[in-house]
Amino acid sequence: MKKYISADEIFITYGNRSSSQYQKALTAHILEKFGQNAVNDSSIIRPILEECYDWSATQFTNIIRAINDKLFVNYLFAFHESSVKLWIRVLSGEKIIDTVQISEDELAMNRRIFKLALEQTCDVTYTHSSKYTAEIATHYDEVIEDLLFLGSEIIGFAQYLAEMRMIQGTLLIDIDAEGILRLTRSPEIEAIFSKLIDMMKEDFEYGIFDKNGVNDMKDALKKCMGIDYDFAGHQIMTIKKHHSPVGWEFQTIEPGILIQNQVNQGTAKKDAADFYDGLTFSKKNKLPIKESVYKVNAMERHLFRPIIIVDENGNDRQLIGIQKWAESITVLATNGFQWNKAANEWKNNPCFVKYLEQKSDQHDSLLEDEVVKALKQLNLPFDRNIVTFSDGKKSVKVDVKGIGEMDFVWADPTRGKIIVADCKYNRARYDMLAFTADYSNFKDTYEQKIMNKLNWINQNKELVIKHLSQKYPGIVIDPVASNVEAIFIINTPTFYMYNGNVKTVCFFRLEKLILNNYSHPDLAISVKTEKGWHIKTVHYPYFS
Repeated sequence: MKKYISADEIFITYGNRSSSQYQKALTAHILEKFGQNAVNDSSIIRPILEECYDWSATQFTNIIRAINDKLFVNYLFAFHESSVKLWIRVLSGEKIIDTVQISEDELAMNRRIFKLALEQTCDVTYTHSSKYTAEIATHYDEVIEDLLFLGSEIIGFAQYLAEMRMIQGTLLIDIDAEGILRLTRSPEIEAIFSKLIDMMKEDFEYGIFDKNGVNDMKDALKKCMGIDYDFAGHQIMTIKKHHSPVGWEFQTIEPGILIQNQVNQGTAKKDAADFYDGLTFSKKNKLPIKESVYKVNAMERHLFRPIIIVDENGNDRQLIGIQKWAESITVLATNGFQWNKAANEWKNNPCFVKYLEQKSDQHDSLLEDEVVKALKQLNLPFDRNIVTFSDGKKSVKVDVKGIGEMDFVWADPTRGKIIVADCKYNRARYDMLAFTADYSNFKDTYEQKIMNKLNWINQNKELVIKHLSQKYPGIVIDPVASNVEAIFIINTPTFYMYNGNVKTVCFFRLEKLILNNYSHPDLAISVKTEKGWHIKTVHYPYFS
């Protein structure tokens, strides 16, 4: 189903035809493999989900590999470019649910699936390009609808598997009245998720955003690689329009041309090659589809590499979307470099590596500066980036194995607490697949480190209080009566904050957490029982 928004903006999504066809086929496959009673066995939910994931991914790739018509690639390409234009409207502040009746979640899924589909085109040799006819257009619309449904299923099953890695016992499998396999949650768990999703959406509005990221990147490329970024991008459109004044959007470029033109501008050949190679996606660096879905932030994704190598009759050609180019650069500059993430080709340049390190350090400091503001607002005695504690007579170094530098330590005499806090500047993540990366880091690494610090402070409370007293004379806090607690302070929401062993809070909620005696708020959810609806209070951690 297509929605015509403007002359160059068309949004397409799947309908009942696609969902009915593939849901029935998947249900039959699962029941044949696991048996009719499998849906009632909670112990095999994971194997069933994994099979659903594998089956859907296989169907998805088979559809793409069966088509060797370059016109089909152009269809995928055009719909993806259109979806990026809509994304740019969202970035500008437009509420597209009101203006064009498309939800941001639906658009995000649409963009994601088109990227996944375009990645798979690298494995196909395109032997011809059909002329446009209404019949072909209708056929390819239906093919793309099928891909959008299967893509949503692939990502959905992957999300559920990710959920199972973080929390247990939330999912149920059932066969509905129409004989279709369904994944569900209990009403209570679903209500908790719904409440947390609403909270996250609100919190995403307050995260730290690198407004100067793109301009900083341009300066670094010029300084480190001799790349004139404006020329690098503009020449793509110039070449495309030169060879195809009509339909230039679909014009491909011979590999090597962009590099040579950049060299002609005075850039060293190696730097020019590294720059464009770092933005190129091909069958040489693509991930298998099942791995690609899980690794949402891998540099070997079309998200970060806007140049796709397409095989046309055995010849490599570069397919580059003008909108996709802008999207990739924006994402790299605002949600990549700050975590020292860039293509390995760009990391061949020592100067650019230094720039990445500086970016990472700058953004750690930005988060810590926000924490300082909150602590000062509440008049709490604190110290930051502590490597040594001193009482004025003796000093004890903590920046050693088994303890480590402490981002923040503060005393709260009113509430009888001493807090040790570590700041974690995480990448913006928006779904369970992405959240698992953070969750693993917190569980496998961060928790133990901060607990080591907490244990050390528990054993050295008098020294810690005397250390703070030198900076804040006159503070009165009883070391014996004071409880030591650990907190993670983060820049953007992540799932761990709702179910972690260590309290975790976004910096803009820190004051509220402190004033609530360092406790997360209870959730009030509506639950339906045999006696009707009632309100239930859920305490933190919300999935305990």
